[in-house]
Amino acid sequence: MNMILLTEEQANSVRGMYGEYSMLDPFRVVEGWALPIKILDKPEFSSVKDFLSSLPQQEVTLIIEDDN
Repeated sequence: MNMILLTEEQANSVRGMYGEYSMLDPFRVVEGWALPIKILDKPEFSSVKDFLSSLPQQEVTLIIEDDN
């Protein structure tokens, strides 16, 4: 999956609500923090689009672990 890679500081700076129903919540990956690249196409995140577009992008393999 193509992801935007963020540092912890960058992740904290964009984390939160955007409008009434939309939220950015970066998640941990081996490389640091990530958001799906597809969010760049969503108008509700236009206020951070330029910033997020400037960050590194990379193909990231997600591994889902089941705690059961």
